Amino acid sequence: MSEDKDGVPQWYLIKHERGESNKELLMQWLSLREIECWAPVMIRKTPRADNIVGFRRRSVPVFPGYIFVYV
Repeated sequence: MSEDKDGVPQWYLIKHERGESNKELLMQWLSLREIECWAPVMIRKTPRADNIVGFRRRSVPVFPGYIFVYV
């Protein structure tokens, strides 16, 4: 476990191959080892072609290809 000089765990950024399945596999692997991880997402709205006033909502990663880990 990596700790700063006060003995407090720290957040690190790790890079992975882009793709939802790669991210999910890595996050599952980390959680099995009881390593806290976080991948922030944002909601992206795109206009619908079939409805002028409607939008499609899709969650997309804020930092594609990266996961934060707390160790």
